[in-house]
Amino acid sequence: MKTQQLLGSVVGYKNENNNRPIYEVTKEIKVKLIDWTSIILKLKQDEELKDLDMYIPSYNGIILIPSDKREEGYMPILIDKECCGVDSEFKNILVDGKVMCIEFLQGVGVFVRSEGMIPMMPKYYFDFDYDDIKQCFTGEEKELHEYMDSRYLYNPRIEKNMMDIIKLYRGLEIKSN
Repeated sequence: MKTQQLLGSVVGYKNENNNRPIYEVTKEIKVKLIDWTSIILKLKQDEELKDLDMYIPSYNGIILIPSDKREEGYMPILIDKECCGVDSEFKNILVDGKVMCIEFLQGVGVFVRSEGMIPMMPKYYFDFDYDDIKQCFTGEEKELHEYMDSRYLYNPRIEKNMMDIIKLYRGLEIKSN
């Protein structure tokens, strides 16, 4: 599929200063916003983590990608404002003697604030149950171009990330680099 077919027509411009075109598909794709507070509070129930000032700066949105391979008809993908994403995976786990199949979003970086320091990398990476993440939905949705804000079409790397999300949304395969 050619790029123009993927994007659809230009339906507006981001603003008068940068003239970045808003494409039809970036209005069609909706991003559900996430507030990680309840998950951070669950993490703080752990004795080792309770006194840490933790936060999750990335992946504050989720896109439900249509998928005929899934019973529910979609695959959730956590994304940040640069369209870097984390997809979900079903895993069978044993909990208290019961086998459960749980959908995890893997490798979500949790940062820890320290006085006088700005962390550059997450201190922890966690896999979260999608059901727990659903509890963090704010109820607000944004169109993809709105969610990306100033990062929309900012540079070729971010544009490629966005194109990969659009390809997934359109049911196409993406190539790994």
